[in-house]
Amino acid sequence: MDKKTMGINEISRQFGILSRTLRRRYAVKNKTKLTMGKHPVLDLTTRRG
Repeated sequence: MDKKTMGINEISRQFGILSRTLRRRYAVKNKTKLTMGKHPVLDLTTRRG
């Protein structure tokens, strides 16, 4: 989105994210994703994939 290679609506359709959510997060430069529901017991560094 910063390089104007894809528009917000195109990204919204491709990834299934509401365009309003993308616009809100882009406006405040929020790039972190919070988990929905309970928080994981182990963090990403201690989990084994």
